Amino acid sequence: MFNYLADSTVVLSVANNLAVTGTGTTVGMIDVSNAVGPILITCVSPAGGTNTMTITPVMNTINSTTGVTNIPANALVIAAGTIGTVYAPGATNSPGLPATFATVTSTAVVQTLAVLRELTQRYIGVTLSGATLTQTITITVTYMKQYTL
Repeated sequence: MFNYLADSTVVLSVANNLAVTGTGTTVGMIDVSNAVGPILITCVSPAGGTNTMTITPVMNTINSTTGVTNIPANALVIAAGTIGTVYAPGATNSPGLPATFATVTSTAVVQTLAVLRELTQRYIGVTLSGATLTQTITITVTYMKQYTL
C-alpha cells in the first residue's frame, strides 16, 4: 500500500508562543512510538527575552513530565540545512553529527535538531530552564508516522 506524504506527516505544536517565566517548565510529552525515521524538534524564540534559557530535549516511558530523563547526546543530531547547502565531509555543521540546542538569550533564534527515534523512549518533550526567565518560545515536533490501516 502506498503511503502519501501528506497522510503520514505529523506536525505538532507543543508550545505556541509560550511565555516562560521563573525557572522554566517541561512541555510536550508527545507519543512517538509510531514515528519512522528522525523526529525534528524546532524551537523559535523572538528577540527581547531576558536571562539565559537552556533547551533540553527529554524523554519518558509514560506520558508525564515527572521523572523525565534527558535524551542521550548521541540521539540528538544536526538536521539537514538549507536547500543548496554543501557540507564538507566531517565539518562540524554536517547533518547527522551530534548536537545540542544553543541557549536562548535576548536575540531571536530558530533552531532545529533531529532526534533518532531508535534511541529514545516512547514520549519526548522539551525542558526549558534558567533563572528569573522572561522568554517566549514556540516549539514544534515533526515526524513521519508509520503506515497503519
